[in-house]
Amino acid sequence: MEKEQFSKEMCERTLKFGASAATACAKLPDKTEAKIIGEMIVRCASLTGASYRAACKSTSGKDFLSRLEETERLSNEAKHLMEVLQLAGLEKEGLFNVLIKEAGTISSICASALKSTREKFSAYKDKNKKENLKAAV
Repeated sequence: MEKEQFSKEMCERTLKFGASAATACAKLPDKTEAKIIGEMIVRCASLTGASYRAACKSTSGKDFLSRLEETERLSNEAKHLMEVLQLAGLEKEGLFNVLIKEAGTISSICASALKSTREKFSAYKDKNKKENLKAAV
């Protein structure tokens, strides 16, 4: 799959993740605890997509890595909060199961992209060091 197509699909995927989280949180019971955690989930899940979109529009390698790290962190945070809701018994049975899985998948995709991007940057730096050493000799 091409980079552009993959990026487009991930933007769409993270957008749907945020929207689905908002829909699920709207179904939470009318308890203060559920509302507070639900608002945090909506924030993290929607910002997951915003961060990924910003990563795609980044202008430097460092900026890309930083925004992709933020995307991974936010999806992990959303997953954690959904699991807290489940453990606290504040969600209807199974309401967040699919979203928890999706948050984990998004996080894994980001972690894999971070690893490969860092490896590419490292190889590029090593190549430039060798070329600079040869030029200096």
